[in-house]
Amino acid sequence: MQKMNIFSVFAPLVFTAACGDAVQVSEVNNFWQEAVVDNGINLNGINLNGINLNGINLNGINLNGINLNGASLSSASIGEKLVSIAISPEGRALAAGGYDHAVHRFAIDATGLHETATLKGHTGIVYAVAYSPDGRRLVSAGEDQVLRLWSATDGRMVTVMRRHAGPVVGIVFAPDGKRIVTIGEDRTARLWSEQGVHIAGLTAHTGAILGAVFSGDNATVATHSEDRSAILWGAQSGKEIAVLSGHTDAVLDLSFSADSRRLVTASADTTARVWHSGGDLVVELIGHTDHVRMARFSPDGARVLTASDDTTARLWNGTSGNVVATLEGHTAKVRIGRFSPDGARVLTVGDDNTARL
Repeated sequence: MQKMNIFSVFAPLVFTAACGDAVQVSEVNNFWQEAVVDNGINLNGINLNGINLNGINLNGINLNGINLNGASLSSASIGEKLVSIAISPEGRALAAGGYDHAVHRFAIDATGLHETATLKGHTGIVYAVAYSPDGRRLVSAGEDQVLRLWSATDGRMVTVMRRHAGPVVGIVFAPDGKRIVTIGEDRTARLWSEQGVHIAGLTAHTGAILGAVFSGDNATVATHSEDRSAILWGAQSGKEIAVLSGHTDAVLDLSFSADSRRLVTASADTTARVWHSGGDLVVELIGHTDHVRMARFSPDGARVLTASDDTTARLWNGTSGNVVATLEGHTAKVRIGRFSPDGARVLTVGDDNTARL
């Protein structure tokens, strides 16, 4: 058994987990304050030895069978039923949904996890849970095609949200918490108010929707799909703004620049593309030889970091598209890449069970 240490948003809190081929994380200079691991990433087998992921966002990560600092999820009546988790913004609470059709709430302290409530009502697997940015609300969704909005303070169910025609697999809050986007296996995304009122169906994609992202100014939501496109929508109305077309394979990732004026898409066609927020193409980033899994802007927006199945990450000039640096050393697919908050350093994580800084 290997140990996994996951650092919460509070530096003193360290959760130690035991599982086969698990993650190893240790603290280095308290530097990686804003690391985020995207929804759906399974960290089993990734070795983050020497990297502090203080402030990590664990939304959607599969932690089946993991012990957190001796607080066994199995003993909390979840065990292998755990499918998805979300940690509250302040880092003091965790919600977990799973095969048992329930959402389990835990308090987090220096001794580990302590189950405080079980939220019942779903009639199928709970595939997604998400906290609002202020931590006061919790949304869950899953196989039963239903979303449930709960009070995160007392566990009271506030409302039930029904519009999807298939299982719901993703939930994303806007940065200000006033809008929610949900992703369904019915090839639609749906826009909701913070009270759970349906605003619009985002229904133009012709393939599975792989993700959704709000711009930092809360004005736009972008969806990306297996249909080779990304689509920009008004976050207030749900009206279509622009279709970003040109990729020749699935769009696997999308992110906005910090000023919300540009966005970058990553595709299985081996390229990434930088776009203006109105939908016009700025530049195509050509150089990878396999799927581009991820693309992110540096904090100042000047550079773009991409991670690829070709075992490399690359730094690009975000305006000219020129390669600034090729980051080599991984021996398997590179899944994750992030800039440090000051933009001076880059973290990459690969399927070779290593992280590189």
